[in-house]
Amino acid sequence: MRGSTLLVAIALLLWLLGGAWWFNKNYSHMDCFGFGGGQEKAAVTETKTVPPAPAPKPAASKAAFTIQDGSAFKALAADGLIFDVSGDEPNVPNTTVSAFRNLNSYLIANPDRKLTVEGRYTTDEANNTDFLNLGLARASAVKDTLVALGAKAEQIELASRKVPVLEVVNKKVLNGLRFAFGTKEVVGAGDELDKLKAKIQANPAIMYFATNSANVDITPKFQQDIRDMKTYLNSVPNAKVNVTGHTDNVGNRGSNVSLSQRRAEKVKQYLIQRGFTEAQLVPSGKGPDRPAATNDTPAGRDKNRRVEISLR
Repeated sequence: MRGSTLLVAIALLLWLLGGAWWFNKNYSHMDCFGFGGGQEKAAVTETKTVPPAPAPKPAASKAAFTIQDGSAFKALAADGLIFDVSGDEPNVPNTTVSAFRNLNSYLIANPDRKLTVEGRYTTDEANNTDFLNLGLARASAVKDTLVALGAKAEQIELASRKVPVLEVVNKKVLNGLRFAFGTKEVVGAGDELDKLKAKIQANPAIMYFATNSANVDITPKFQQDIRDMKTYLNSVPNAKVNVTGHTDNVGNRGSNVSLSQRRAEKVKQYLIQRGFTEAQLVPSGKGPDRPAATNDTPAGRDKNRRVEISLR
């Protein structure tokens, strides 16, 4: 009898323990009244879509430049142009090619506009080109690039400028040029054209050279004289221009005649790059035979080493 009572007690205890376990498992989130407990609450997380932070804009290249014609046209060459120090061939990135294509489209749509490409250089750079100076070589290379991309050569003129300093990074010149726009000039027949002709004849364009050199710096006055002559030739297409080289009397006459001819040919090439045609230009070399001043003084010899450009 006592054993049966013990077994019943053990069974009852096991039933109470099992029931407590089952209740705790299924109803632990409720209070004693069968409602959700106030001590533990299910955590609610609100999911929000957070937009990613905008990517930082890439820093503009130090070589970047803008080509602009007032409010009519503007193009950004984001990566610019890069020349080697003393070099004339530019590295033209794709972004600059795109800007050049936009520029060409603008010029084609506006045939009355002209573009001047001004090459820049410093006295520390060597001129290893066939051009009068490194600036012209750089400007000519950029013009060739524009023409290869579809520009009309007659709308592009070249200029050069010697500057005290250019920005150089790792022996690379950043840009080394500038662009400027203007109007193609044509003078009508009559008194205005006659006055321009008289001005050119009274003041021929003169380019001076250093001793034994075919290199020269181009002055603003010379550039203006050339612009006047180009304007006249635009109005009188059959007109021709003499390009005559001269030297001082130092050294052998035959060598001086050859040197004066080389100088005339260099200036002829410069004029062609500025939009003159080969048919308009007649180069010749006179050596020391036609001095403009005495050869007895350094100042006089400086004036004799020259190329004169005059209407034929």
